[in-house]
Amino acid sequence: MARIGRDGPRDIHAAHLARQQPIGHLRLTLAAAQFARRVARRPDAIPEPCSGRDQFMMLNALLELGHIDAARAFVDRTPDTGVTLAGLHSLRALTHAAPRRDPDAPGPDVVDEPDRDVAVAARPGAPLAVFVFTGAARRFAAPVPLAHEWFRRLPASIIYVRDAYDMFYLAGIRGFGAGYRAAADGLAGLAADLGARRIVCIGNSAGGYGALRFGLDLGAARVACLSGPTIIDASLPRLRERRRKEGLAADDLDAGTLDLAALYGAAARRPSLRLVFGADNAGDRAEAEGMAKVPDALLLPLDGVAAHGILPDLVARGGFEPLLAWLTGEDA
Repeated sequence: MARIGRDGPRDIHAAHLARQQPIGHLRLTLAAAQFARRVARRPDAIPEPCSGRDQFMMLNALLELGHIDAARAFVDRTPDTGVTLAGLHSLRALTHAAPRRDPDAPGPDVVDEPDRDVAVAARPGAPLAVFVFTGAARRFAAPVPLAHEWFRRLPASIIYVRDAYDMFYLAGIRGFGAGYRAAADGLAGLAADLGARRIVCIGNSAGGYGALRFGLDLGAARVACLSGPTIIDASLPRLRERRRKEGLAADDLDAGTLDLAALYGAAARRPSLRLVFGADNAGDRAEAEGMAKVPDALLLPLDGVAAHGILPDLVARGGFEPLLAWLTGEDA
């Protein structure tokens, strides 16, 4: 993805991150980049001691900048303080659990540009395109470079999609024109340009709604949703106000038209669905159960999990890679 150094476009991403950070965050981003350089020179380099909060900021920066090996070294060489501030424990767990790269089976790297909401890891000749819809934090439960350690192993081109407008993707995707329909046409065109003959979608949190909605309109074969909403009528006032303030287009913002179960029920063709959620999270359970009557929709509750961000638990229980295998498989 990106790293601070003299290597072209990666500097652009690092500078973009720096501009977004308060001064304290910028200091930690630079410290993270310095640690990555030390690890590159001396694999046994030790990070400076820091608080749990600073640990999270440095680890997040390492991952955002694409320094996956340095992030693993950081996790291995800093004590787990038990602090859960801003998801430190979850981020450490995902960094530790991420698959190691197989030098004999390299996967495509993701080409990410900080001012765009679509990032592509193209696999030439692959007949499958996997659209990954990120949540409101513009990540798939972790920074995209870390999530890509799982996705890059799939026999497919991977397309990461972000919602800059924070409107459940209904206002469109920057670069494809205004509105949802333009975004759907743009994504379909991108899949065609990549040579994909088959599409699947996956999303987490708000990205789950995007995956389900676009999955239906793109003719996806399968969709996986992690703790995603399925009916957002209650958000209509906020969406309409945000559209007004931002001057954005947002199609179909009428009560009753945003219920995914109704849309799926009325569709002549629909994807197979897998909806994963924490069994002890009442809100996420209710959203998933709203899709229970949709044909070929399977609900997968994680027993004993109350968190909204379920990826760490799904990974720890050995369920994420089988979910990806189902998503990309062609079996009935």
